[in-house]
Amino acid sequence: MTDPGPGGDPSAESAAEELHRLRRIVAKLEEAAAKPQATEEALRQSEERFRLLYENAPLGYQSLDEHGYLIEVNQAWLDLLGYTREEATGRWFGDFLSPSQIGLLRQRFPRFKQVGAIHGVEFEMVRKDRTRIIVSINGRIGLDEEGHFRQTHCVLHDITRRKRAERQREELLEQLEAKNTELEQFAYTVSHDLRSPLVTINGYLALLENDLNQDEVADATKQIATKHIATVTGATEKMERLLEGLLALSRIGRTAGDPTDVSLSESVDDALALVAGPIAERGVEVAVAADLPTVHGDRLRLREVMQNLVENAVKYMGDQPHPRIEIGVRSDGDEPVCFVRDNGIGIAPEYRDQVFGVFRQLDNRNDGTGIGLALVRRIIEVHGGRVWIESEGPGKGATFCFTVGGKGGQHIARKR
Repeated sequence: MTDPGPGGDPSAESAAEELHRLRRIVAKLEEAAAKPQATEEALRQSEERFRLLYENAPLGYQSLDEHGYLIEVNQAWLDLLGYTREEATGRWFGDFLSPSQIGLLRQRFPRFKQVGAIHGVEFEMVRKDRTRIIVSINGRIGLDEEGHFRQTHCVLHDITRRKRAERQREELLEQLEAKNTELEQFAYTVSHDLRSPLVTINGYLALLENDLNQDEVADATKQIATKHIATVTGATEKMERLLEGLLALSRIGRTAGDPTDVSLSESVDDALALVAGPIAERGVEVAVAADLPTVHGDRLRLREVMQNLVENAVKYMGDQPHPRIEIGVRSDGDEPVCFVRDNGIGIAPEYRDQVFGVFRQLDNRNDGTGIGLALVRRIIEVHGGRVWIESEGPGKGATFCFTVGGKGGQHIARKR
């Protein structure tokens, strides 16, 4: 038998070692036993947080089973439809739709389950108080561990106000289009019908002038009558130009040619040829940029734009001793802007918006009709663009700017 040494007790030492070992085992067991409890507590807290977020979410939430019956809804859904939770859960989703939407639900729900997700699907729903709302639904399918359908998860957005605003906007646009058509037809009818009396007036003026040339008419009478005839003839010619302008204005947008690629350089050349007389008479220098773009539009109408802008610039040169017109293009951000700039009489800021009105002439001494710039604006608007005037004020010249095709110049095809 082994000697434990002085004062030693081998049985006591063995017992102490065993007790220490048992305590370690117990500690490990307690640690292991505590882990499931911690996991369960963390899971419970996570579920509580999810439930809190779910119930207080600002958007309606609903979950449907495979047959379309409500499994659960949140408080926002209940507030949106006006039901209690007991009244809603367990019912078929179609019970909350307007009758016209039932067929749509039967068509879309199987497709939803097959695809697994939906985005922006709209339904008209009926609230408990029988008022109707329009909702947009985004959702996905929830699957179980084996990949089989378990339930849907859908969020509802109330878009009633937006849809109502869109509907009102469409109605207003339809009314505006009808009014525009009516006004165009009225202008066409009036201008067309008034040309017949003018033809008659001009015919009788010619007869009257022929009668005055007879020998028996006194020279003094001839002189006075001829002066009056010239005045009436000038008035009828101006009226005829006005009616022609009205006819042209009424046709814009109704008789446009087929859109094609139009070189603005060629349009400018054509316009300058048509206005060559006034340009030469006034001694106007015209400078045309080499990089004018090619745009997509009506060739004839775009030539009219350039012609009217050049005529307007020549007409309002005033007493400028060195009249000059510059035709070019610049870039405002990513938008090409074409312009016709002159060094004429300019325009005060308060009149800039008025110059594009029908029959608006800031200087009545000119023999124009007041329709040319109105034609320019109408043509540019039909082409999806915009037109405006820039001027530092009277005596500082004016720059007429326009785009074709709206923001970004999507109708600008290329530059030459």
